[in-house]
Amino acid sequence: MSACPASAEQLRATFDLAGRTAFVTGGASGLGQLSALGLAAFGADVVLCDLDGNDTYRTASQVAVETGRRCVGWQLDVTDAGQVEDVVARVEDEVGAIDICVNSAGINHRELAADLAVDDFRRVLDVNLVGTFQCAQAVGRRMVARRSGKVINLASVLGLTGATHQAAYASSKGAVIQLTKVLAMEWVSHNVQVNALAPAHVATPLTDELTPELRQRALERIPQHRFAESHEIVAPVVFLASRASDFVTGSTLPFDGGWTAA
Repeated sequence: MSACPASAEQLRATFDLAGRTAFVTGGASGLGQLSALGLAAFGADVVLCDLDGNDTYRTASQVAVETGRRCVGWQLDVTDAGQVEDVVARVEDEVGAIDICVNSAGINHRELAADLAVDDFRRVLDVNLVGTFQCAQAVGRRMVARRSGKVINLASVLGLTGATHQAAYASSKGAVIQLTKVLAMEWVSHNVQVNALAPAHVATPLTDELTPELRQRALERIPQHRFAESHEIVAPVVFLASRASDFVTGSTLPFDGGWTAA
């Protein structure tokens, strides 16, 4: 076995996010909040955005206290293109260049396809897909100009598979996976890596809302027969945000307890 070309200290440093600024949408709760906490724990300063300003400011304060890193909250509607561009510009002026963009803002509407109203279908796609595109575009343009950046799109295992009552959500997340591939191809020559994370159910307030029937149906599809613990989402997010993933782009990382392997 040949000698390792890097020292142990250098290898550990590839996961260090000190000196980086992360921009996280949907950050007031759920996977966005967990992502923000994980990025800050590994050294990043975080700009946490969400639709509800009060929840966003409160969560940002909690992350700052828990990690000792700078974390500021910003109210943002990801479906409003003008507001997205304005907020991103102001963040870069007032906080600093965005090195990491985590697009986590998302909603769901569970209903059988035959009964699903078109307006509800459009609303899910507007937040999950169009919102992801608008934030990735606004931040990505600046990353491309600087020739450096990491974009992480929160997809879902349902973007890789299918499930009843999920016509809108699964469609939106499948499209996010395809968008991730396109952005990765277009920005690869500018040293900007774009990847997606496809989690199954994670124990958050959102999954607490599942009916017993839907909860049981989900558990039956996960070979580990459990939902992910909230802290377990941190490792893949930090990996995709760090220098450790510099050779990874256009990929979708399943985080699903074996769901897509079964």
